[in-house]
Amino acid sequence: MMISRIIPYLIFWLCLNLSSVVIADATDTPSCAFRDHQLIEISGKQIANALNENTDQLQIVSYRNGQLQSIPYQFEDHERNGDISFAKFTQIPARLNRLDPYDKLLIKTKDLGETLPATNNTPYLSKISINTKEAHGIIYVIRSNPLNNTIKLPLIQYNKRTGILETPCFKLKTQPKNFLIWNGFFYKPLGVEARNNLLDTFKLRLSADLIGPLPRMDADNQDILPTLLAIEEGPLRTHLLMNATISVLKIPVANIEMLWNIENLTIRNQATVTIPNLLANMIQQPLVTMSLDGKNLNGSTVLSSANPNRPLLVDGKMDAQEKTINGQSLNPQNNWILLHLPAPLDISSQIVVPKEFNSPLLLLYQDNQSLIDKPEQYPGQGPNIGYQLSNFSLTGKFVFRFDLFLSNGVEKPPIF
Repeated sequence: MMISRIIPYLIFWLCLNLSSVVIADATDTPSCAFRDHQLIEISGKQIANALNENTDQLQIVSYRNGQLQSIPYQFEDHERNGDISFAKFTQIPARLNRLDPYDKLLIKTKDLGETLPATNNTPYLSKISINTKEAHGIIYVIRSNPLNNTIKLPLIQYNKRTGILETPCFKLKTQPKNFLIWNGFFYKPLGVEARNNLLDTFKLRLSADLIGPLPRMDADNQDILPTLLAIEEGPLRTHLLMNATISVLKIPVANIEMLWNIENLTIRNQATVTIPNLLANMIQQPLVTMSLDGKNLNGSTVLSSANPNRPLLVDGKMDAQEKTINGQSLNPQNNWILLHLPAPLDISSQIVVPKEFNSPLLLLYQDNQSLIDKPEQYPGQGPNIGYQLSNFSLTGKFVFRFDLFLSNGVEKPPIF
């Protein structure tokens, strides 16, 4: 009789005291608003008490709405110089899954929380405070408990067999044998794919004069065949490492290493162009153009750092204002372009060059349904927008980055 009375009180006492360590499962409703996917990078140095821990046994939580909640996160293995490490994927011996000072923890800005109240006695390894212009809040690193609910997000995936790159918000179809040939781009909130392919193709061209008997070097997407060296897939960011060699008369004249960083609403390509020392002095007037050719995006508008207040209307015909803006000089450190679709959807871009870059950087703009500019799948430029770099130094290595962002057409694009 006494035991039957004690048991309910014991259960009540256990529930009361264990409630402070129960971690709720945060609901991560799919959203394609850019602000919901902005990432924060936290170095391993900031997680000192978790160094050398197995990252598979760590969990990231934040205190919000009166609860300690699991949040989406990703640990990335980085080298001492800051580069992403592909050691796990190229079979090079490494500190597999051990957190070191150079590694990075990725979380979403929107998942930052508050300080745990004194009444919550959950043990944690590290408390991390973020206080920047863009984000303020706190997260906690704890040892993972199989009884805790942990958010499982789908990976940002690249299928090398089909050539499809896919995130929760977009799908990019590329040619399986050549990632640089883009055959379709689909923004998932727009619905049925068959009606909503926004892209004709991505256009990349390299050109240069060669001194001596060699002909002029001209190459486009079809001539540059990147080899996929490694993939690192994650729920918040995926990395693709590629390498390509450009040859003239079977003589290698340039090597390009490409590191693609893919987030849910972002595509970044960092390219490192290396010219052999013996050939560097033989190459003159190099020219690179990078652009996106839209698929009949009439009704859209275009702004850029060259026309920040006078939008261009896409209608398949080049008017006087559009003819003037094509070929306009851009500030190498401020060269954003924004394409606003009625969908609504914003596609914005920028190119990142070294601070000492002082060579011409021009805006490429064509809105012409009758102009043929191969390679392309569909006739016309609807519109074709991008960048042209010329006469840059080929001494040593030339490194530049092309960034592409998506947002929902309502919020401010990230590069302004």
